[in-house]
Amino acid sequence: MSGEDDNNVALIPSQSAALSRAGAASLATRGLRSLLEAESADHCREKGAESWKQHDYVEAMRWFRMAADKGDVMAMFYIGGHYLNGYGVRKNESEAMLWFRMAADRGNNDALCIVGLLHRDGQGVEQNYTEAMRWLRSAADNGDSNAMYSVGLLYDKGDGVTQDYAEAMRWYRMAANRGDSDALYAIGLLYCDGAGVSQDYAEAMRWWRMAADKGDGNAMYAIGRFYRNGEGVTQDRAEAMRWWRMAAEQGNETARQALDVMQERGRAV
Repeated sequence: MSGEDDNNVALIPSQSAALSRAGAASLATRGLRSLLEAESADHCREKGAESWKQHDYVEAMRWFRMAADKGDVMAMFYIGGHYLNGYGVRKNESEAMLWFRMAADRGNNDALCIVGLLHRDGQGVEQNYTEAMRWLRSAADNGDSNAMYSVGLLYDKGDGVTQDYAEAMRWYRMAANRGDSDALYAIGLLYCDGAGVSQDYAEAMRWWRMAADKGDGNAMYAIGRFYRNGEGVTQDRAEAMRWWRMAAEQGNETARQALDVMQERGRAV
């Protein structure tokens, strides 16, 4: 072959080199397209969130559906919430379960927990404590404090498992260590009732105060009850009413009723 032929050969890319460049270009195009689609999904979800904050739930749902169609997992979760609560759509617990399952199957931990809770409560699906425990354990294993508390509650009540206060306490403590106010309150209840531990009103009060500091209305009501009855503290009607007022402000109906009764008795004296 002449030198000129050698030069011509050098100018012609080999088949493997051509395929390599084509493959790289194809991958780059697919990657760019995926990026654009992801950005578009984010945009749709953000627009939905803006509409939701403005209480335009119908418009929010429209944007969330567009995002979900593009594979956005958070949008799937939000749609489930809309159906569960009836935001912008007719309330439909079965449809909510479908959307939460889609999000859970794609790794959304909040959805894992909610699917477990829906199985526990029989919302949108037949009540099944075994399934509830399975989903809740999956979420708890991923660090979800609400799921940890909910697993503890199943052991506390003996729902779908043998009642086991020690195991309930173990899960409650895990959740409490992550700041879960429901777990803090539940630990206080175990000490109050002497369930799986020695009855200890002072310890119950300690845990309830931690829960109350996080705004837990049930704990506030319980503290007020202790002051009314003089359990673990000096009986103090004024202090009881103070705690019940705080609990009522958090929406605790039992505290509001207790306040009404105490105030009525005060007027009758």
